[in-house]
Amino acid sequence: MQYNFTLPLSTLRAALTHTAEQDIRYYLNGVYLDLPRGKIVATDGHRMLISDGPVVLGAPAVIVGSDSIKAVIKAHESAGPLYKQGNVLGDFQIEVTLECPHDVAASINFKVPNGHIVAAPIDGRFPDYLRVIPTTVDGTAGHYQADYVQDAAAAFRMHRNKRKNDDKYCPALMQNGTSAAVMIDGDNDLLIIVMPRRTDATPATALEACEWARSNAPAEAAAAAAAAAAKAAAA
Repeated sequence: MQYNFTLPLSTLRAALTHTAEQDIRYYLNGVYLDLPRGKIVATDGHRMLISDGPVVLGAPAVIVGSDSIKAVIKAHESAGPLYKQGNVLGDFQIEVTLECPHDVAASINFKVPNGHIVAAPIDGRFPDYLRVIPTTVDGTAGHYQADYVQDAAAAFRMHRNKRKNDDKYCPALMQNGTSAAVMIDGDNDLLIIVMPRRTDATPATALEACEWARSNAPAEAAAAAAAAAAKAAAA
């Protein structure tokens, strides 16, 4: 059986930012195409990207390795600057064919400007991403790894085909205390989940840092040392 559908270059670019890199959990080293549900998912175990994708009735869900996704993106961007993020073809719809002889996913074929890239899906079971999606979001402040939040914002820009330095576009991180936070931008076709991180920092230590930043202690110490040296020299 053969299934044909399209995938946005912009969404593949965004999903790639949330895959694992050479993780022993090999099924995380790729992008999950949940074709029966119409979702594109990527996670490294600490954050997760969930995007709208094509609904392909009868097709199985497949995991496409990160190296294959990188090759598809590179093939398009090498064909010309119009395919790069933020340009007119940055969200180009890529033609994809999934080959499933005997109802088993055997290969996935991406049409690229200079030909085709054919990959074998990763043979593994992707985590049940539905269990990770928060059922409540209360806005309580939490602690999150800064580069994860930055990556999430960058992924939103990629998905929307915004330029990397587009400061006017700003998705929102909705904090959720000790539970997973979610990043949104108001359009329900992309959600990024960021897990909280433990920290030893407290409001008191933050206040100490603020007091240090306001203080003139180094200058006062230097002035005192200079005065003491001058007094010693005069004695």
